[in-house]
Amino acid sequence: MIHIKKIARHGYFDGSSIAVWYIKCLSTISFLLRIHMSNTKFSVLLRALMVAGLALGAMSAQAVDEAAAKAAFKDSKCTKCHSDDKDKSGPSYKKVAEKYKGQADAEAKLFTHLTTGPTIKVDGEDEVHAKAKGDEASVKNMAQYILSR
Repeated sequence: MIHIKKIARHGYFDGSSIAVWYIKCLSTISFLLRIHMSNTKFSVLLRALMVAGLALGAMSAQAVDEAAAKAAFKDSKCTKCHSDDKDKSGPSYKKVAEKYKGQADAEAKLFTHLTTGPTIKVDGEDEVHAKAKGDEASVKNMAQYILSR
């Protein structure tokens, strides 16, 4: 637990209440584990706390930063051809999300599309799709944003 406390103290988390709450839960669970109580009620409570903490951590990892995604779309000039719900020269994000709905590898496929610049058809002519600007995390956030429409 010392490592997690050091990470939190040095500001590697964004300071959001979810991350702070998650660290506090982990610290509490660690403390309770060191007590080595054999009480059945305690064991059930401990399991419930661990499941809640893990579920919360998974949910926060999947959260889409909409403001960052929209800024990345603007920086990459995606909004020139795409929008949330209206087709322009390219499909809307909503239409793209429908295309990938139910596919386990949807995020990976979309990430590849955004980073490789494949040849696409625009008004019946072949055109190279622009590559998204930004680091890997930013492009993954863009893909998650599109799939959330």
